[in-house]
Amino acid sequence: MKILVDELYSPAIVLELRRRGHDAISAQEPEHRARYGNTDDKVIFARAQEDGRTVVTDNIADYEEA
Repeated sequence: MKILVDELYSPAIVLELRRRGHDAISAQEPEHRARYGNTDDKVIFARAQEDGRTVVTDNIADYEEA
């Protein structure tokens, strides 16, 4: 599973996930900030889908269909 950790979480979590062998990126990392950082949740979700990534977030309501 490819993981995208949103801006609510510390990038340190992603570093630990990688250390344990997971394919994880953070929206806060400089190399991913242009694509995922400070962006509307709907755009983040669409881009994560394009990239085959699962979004890890606490903003469940922002990702639920109305």
